[in-house]
Amino acid sequence: MSLIEQLETRRAALSMPYTSLGRRAGLSTATVYGILQGNRTNSTFSTLQSIAEALGVRLVVSIETDLTPEEMRLEQARATAASAGCTPDQLLRRGSAVIWREASPNEGVRSSAADLAERLTDHFMQNGQFEAASRVPKL
Repeated sequence: MSLIEQLETRRAALSMPYTSLGRRAGLSTATVYGILQGNRTNSTFSTLQSIAEALGVRLVVSIETDLTPEEMRLEQARATAASAGCTPDQLLRRGSAVIWREASPNEGVRSSAADLAERLTDHFMQNGQFEAASRVPKL
């Protein structure tokens, strides 16, 4: 049950008219009605908090996740790659090519950029984070 549904259920259980709830919350009846009927989807936290307090309840905010930070990064990498029309390993290879092209003409800097790209690829491959992992070509 959504937050809005819970607030509307509470209002109905108290048999509290929208006009009374609006007055108690310091909001217009139209605003309260619109929110609790799901017609206003851009309400601020403070507005919802005012309605909750007028209903004798409090809002509790918590953060819950089903993904570890590593899983989240992998999911983001896949989404970024998908939006670019490629796999994560292809995106990494493109990125390493950009690093190489943008590196200073100094051969030492290019070598360092290539080494960094190679180490990044190794890291992601070892952690099983690319399905079709392929090595970054030597630059």
